Amino acid sequence: MLIVMPRLIHITQSEQLATLPSNGLSAIAPDLLIQHQPDAHWALVEGDRLIARCSLWWRKVPLDRAGLIGHYDAIDRSAAEQLLSHACSELATNGCNLAIAPIDGNTWRRYRAICDRNSEPLFFLEPDNPPEWCEQFQAAGFGAITHYYSALNSDLSQQDSRLDTIAARFADRIQIRSIDLDRLEAELEAIYQLSRISFQHNFLYTPIDRAEFLAADPGFLDSLPEAARKTFGPTGEGLEELTYTQWEAIMRCAIACRSSFMRCRASTRPRPTPSASSLPNASPSKSSTKPTSSANSSAICAESSPTSPP
Repeated sequence: MLIVMPRLIHITQSEQLATLPSNGLSAIAPDLLIQHQPDAHWALVEGDRLIARCSLWWRKVPLDRAGLIGHYDAIDRSAAEQLLSHACSELATNGCNLAIAPIDGNTWRRYRAICDRNSEPLFFLEPDNPPEWCEQFQAAGFGAITHYYSALNSDLSQQDSRLDTIAARFADRIQIRSIDLDRLEAELEAIYQLSRISFQHNFLYTPIDRAEFLAADPGFLDSLPEAARKTFGPTGEGLEELTYTQWEAIMRCAIACRSSFMRCRASTRPRPTPSASSLPNASPSKSSTKPTSSANSSAICAESSPTSPP
């Protein structure tokens, strides 16, 4: 009997992705590999199947001696354990004593994994993942280092008594207006600067350059002009005329500015919890947080490597 053992392939050029097997998992898109610039990308192949893959970052990271694991996927627990074990060893070899996953290089991109969900659908633009991801990370020795949750508000008629005070304080400093399509480049520049300043104290934040920010979602710009020209009356006349694509464009614009307005808090917010896994050579924490409403709960996991170099 011939037994085919999985083999690891180090991807150093985007052109190599085309040589990976087409069966099993899909390889990462070449443009993402180029744009996100990981320090390494690994693929685990078994026969004619791609069974696991991930990228690693250890140079431009938010925490000292931390390594990031992203672009992750695995076909089963066995493949995940082999890949994650190798990924942690690679990060340790490059001076890391903490591995954080899943995160595609920084929090401007895809990050965190939903580990506790119910029947409520994902909120708009929330990243999803197969439910087995959390089990795969836990089996590889990872534990949650921070928790997020999305909450459902089923009664929008409720008013916070503090809003009038907040509105008065911001009256001369914040203006809400339609985007000026004749100055689109300048408008996007303003959103970039606003986002860069607003997010700078967020957990695991790292800055990105202007070019990556503007190139993050060209599809959004394609659908923006028609949606942005819509005008509505004070009671919302005209809202029913919007197509899904137009709604998507407007929501993306709102999400880009979400941290600036206290009345429009983001649907997810970090809830840091102390974890032994954030300390060098400590055992990972197995703590978890349940959602406080009928919504989804997600987490970022980490593993401290006991074999890290001093």
